[in-house]
Amino acid sequence: MTLSRMLATMVLAACGGGVVATGPSGSSAETVVVVEVIDGDSLVIAAKAGRSQLRISGVNTPDRGECHHQEARDYLGEALSGAIVVMVREGTDQYGRVLARVEADGADLALKLIRDGHGVAMADAGHPEDLVAAEEAAYRDRRGMWNPAACGSGPTPLVEFDPSASVTDPPGPDGEVLGAEVVFIVNHDTRPIDLGGWALRDGSSRHRFRFEPGITIEPGKRIGIPSLSRSWTPGGSPIWSNDGDVALLIDDSGAVVARWRY
Repeated sequence: MTLSRMLATMVLAACGGGVVATGPSGSSAETVVVVEVIDGDSLVIAAKAGRSQLRISGVNTPDRGECHHQEARDYLGEALSGAIVVMVREGTDQYGRVLARVEADGADLALKLIRDGHGVAMADAGHPEDLVAAEEAAYRDRRGMWNPAACGSGPTPLVEFDPSASVTDPPGPDGEVLGAEVVFIVNHDTRPIDLGGWALRDGSSRHRFRFEPGITIEPGKRIGIPSLSRSWTPGGSPIWSNDGDVALLIDDSGAVVARWRY
């Protein structure tokens, strides 16, 4: 059942450009006034319980300072403008924000953002199959953040992930086998690729690996990036989810060079 079917009455807010939706008595759908769009997947809202920050469940859009952050933020703002907005709480995230599924005029915002190329699907979402399918389609069609020219960079180098060599769940307790948890990339290009300033990340907003200046990958060669490396931020903990994740290789302009979802 969609959130929109759970609505009994709807009332538009009359001030501040906000939008109000009133759900039926006892329903888990809540009245929401959008106060501010922070970025592509987070808002400031006012509900019956008061004002709070909200994180849209199921999607992760680029963070502030990352390529395509502003585009994702603008897209969410346009999707919310003049819309009837409702949410169903799913708990809180690691930063204490409300975590909720959100609809605008009956459209699932996480699905909408992912479908049009403004974020990645979260593996721990309660409705991952449709979100992952939308991500696959957006990546295939090079929409939004998946467009090689999204960050003003030139032709994409032929550097890809090597799933056959990568190990995301080595035997043993996760925290004790960080050296064996490793992701490999391989250079299929005809020229050496300078990886200085490039980044590797998972599907969350936490884990980022930065390649130091001077690191080069020769044609036909591969490089492994273990979770034990000190170049991970934050470090000292497992990076890749045992239940499935997405790995993104990003060049020094911020453009996505390669993607691997397992």
